[in-house]
Amino acid sequence: MRRIYKYPLIVTDGDGTIELPKNYRLLKVSTQDGMHLTMWALVDPDAEDFEVFVYRIVGTGHDFEDYDEYKYFDTVQMPTGLVWHVFGKPRDR
Repeated sequence: MRRIYKYPLIVTDGDGTIELPKNYRLLKVSTQDGMHLTMWALVDPDAEDFEVFVYRIVGTGHDFEDYDEYKYFDTVQMPTGLVWHVFGKPRDR
């Protein structure tokens, strides 16, 4: 059985991380309550193995040096007019 869970994302100058059950499927990044950047993922709530998902949030017009290491995931326009582009990758173990 799978469930959709939400994960808050923190906008920072570097990478953020989220621990997700293995075999997750990322679904969407958007705002919640018009303020908080949130990611939704389809997960197995009974999974015993987890992996770390590394994400990078880049603003329009900002430099992004390590872009070839990340896969594009989604773009979110905030009510303030800021636009964030979300990239991610599994963390190497």
